[in-house]
Amino acid sequence: LNDRHPALRCSFFDSITGVCAFVGRASLQAFVLPCILQALTDVEECVVSAALQSLCRLAEVSLHSRASVLEIAAKIAPLLCHPNSWVRHGAVGFFAAISRQFGDTHVFCFVRPLLRPFLARPLLSLDAEHLTAALRPPASRRVFDRALAAAAEQTGNGGNGGNGSNGGNGGLQG
Repeated sequence: LNDRHPALRCSFFDSITGVCAFVGRASLQAFVLPCILQALTDVEECVVSAALQSLCRLAEVSLHSRASVLEIAAKIAPLLCHPNSWVRHGAVGFFAAISRQFGDTHVFCFVRPLLRPFLARPLLSLDAEHLTAALRPPASRRVFDRALAAAAEQTGNGGNGGNGSNGGNGGLQG
């Protein structure tokens, strides 16, 4: 994951789900999940997208605990307004995948509050079609890059410091 080639980092996320199914939930939580969550801030958007797809696959096979799912959901929710369509699609896919693990009451009480800042209208269901239709329009690339620069300044990095966008589209069309 420290390799400078984004294709290698993407390959890791493409294959990690099978490994996690073998090693189990405890190893996933302790070792793999922190790596996947760190990749959500990778400078290459293709890596962010691959990490999101990995989280979706892990959610589909219920390898996350409910508490872990809500923690992950809180980190993924802002990506619903990302300017890159692949990143947005991955974020929507994660929420659609976790909807199968939660009943309507849990969704209403725990998941919807995480989504509320990113919704333009009330959310009827967490399935991909309803969630996509309820989302606010994505941020423009220019606004997104300025927000990243401002956040980097506030944290004292003075640059993107490996957190955010490289000013381009990371090899993805959005």
